[in-house]
Amino acid sequence: MDLSFHKIHHENLGEVLPLLQEAVQGCFSPKVLKFRLTQMLSYDDYRCWSVCQGDRKIGVFGLWELNKSYEVDHLYVQKSDVYTDIKEPVLQHIESFIVDVKNQNFRTEECLHNA
Repeated sequence: MDLSFHKIHHENLGEVLPLLQEAVQGCFSPKVLKFRLTQMLSYDDYRCWSVCQGDRKIGVFGLWELNKSYEVDHLYVQKSDVYTDIKEPVLQHIESFIVDVKNQNFRTEECLHNA
């Protein structure tokens, strides 16, 4: 399965609102979802990605950093037999992100100690 991941920022959060609306099955208005996602994106320890297959957005997930550990906040994938094998690529993406962050933090700490 050829998937790509796109980081969500304040400027492009509208791209995932339809998926989030689908995920909550209309329990919250798009305005409420946009407000909540905007609030979460304002935290330095929160990240959000869309999951795409080609040009089509098929999922969305968030990730919180908590005391040097990470917690998936939500993972929503559109219901379809085509997307049943998405868990492994999403987890691989999260793992790569965490390794990159930890390597970056290690380099930062190393520079501070050598200063």
